[in-house]
Amino acid sequence: MLTSLGGGLLGLLDRRLVLTAWLPTALFWGGLGLLAVTGAGWPPALHWWLRQPAQFQVAMVALALAWITFWAYLVAALVPLFIRIGEGYLPGGLAWLIRWRLAAHKKHQKDMENAAVYSWQYADYPLSSVRPTRLGNILKASEEYPLTRYGIDAVIVWPRLFTVLPDQFVSSIAAAKAPLDLMAVIGALASAFSVAGTAIAWALLPWYAPLACFGASVLVAWLAYAGAVQAARPYAQLIRAAFDVHRGLLLDAAGLARPKSLRAERRQWEQITHLWYQGTPEDAALLGYPGDDVPGIRGWLRRPARQGPNKGH
Repeated sequence: MLTSLGGGLLGLLDRRLVLTAWLPTALFWGGLGLLAVTGAGWPPALHWWLRQPAQFQVAMVALALAWITFWAYLVAALVPLFIRIGEGYLPGGLAWLIRWRLAAHKKHQKDMENAAVYSWQYADYPLSSVRPTRLGNILKASEEYPLTRYGIDAVIVWPRLFTVLPDQFVSSIAAAKAPLDLMAVIGALASAFSVAGTAIAWALLPWYAPLACFGASVLVAWLAYAGAVQAARPYAQLIRAAFDVHRGLLLDAAGLARPKSLRAERRQWEQITHLWYQGTPEDAALLGYPGDDVPGIRGWLRRPARQGPNKGH
């Protein structure tokens, strides 16, 4: 019965969610539970469990699985936040750490520029955009890549480009991002375990247990960050490839003509960004619109309401 219960619950979850969120969350809560049971004593805990009715045991296991699943969905929703923290977008209280790491990465980039050394991590990368972590610089470089090559603002265009990518390419991006998500989740849960697990061990176990919990958690978090850096590289390369190979598909889907030169393409994408972000291009003719046909959002809101053909008669 327990096997069928667990299999049925996991069958409701996406395989990627199980790998990147459910299993790490189960290990997190399982680890906390093991610390608590160890502190209370295994023989009394086992004796208490065996004395309970089978219906109670099944209900407890079902509640535990439901609890883990709830937290797995919550953790999965927070993956972008975990990655942003890994990129160096830290709370204001850690500004000193940001400044220290930022100075180190800027010095590293400046040294490479002076030596004329090419680095894909900082390729075509303005010094003002350097992030304080290696992970942040890898992902930021992939974001800056289409801007320096084609004049495409990746933040504005990527959600739209993603909808027209071929299915095989989308599958490749998902497969490349899954390890990054997994490492981000493991790092976040390990950091949380360093606090919660250490507190439980301090209250219930000998003096060396909290030290071991804290040291092991920090080690796992550090290894997870190192794994995230490695996982981010193929993912970032695929982001570059998406803009290199498939940006024309977005123009076709939007009903816009493909440019004939790189200079024309850069001007066109600049106007597309203005249209999608601000509501109006600066030069509507580059997008095939008459100049007076694109009033912009503010101008549109100031227009008087049009009367229908049957109104006013």
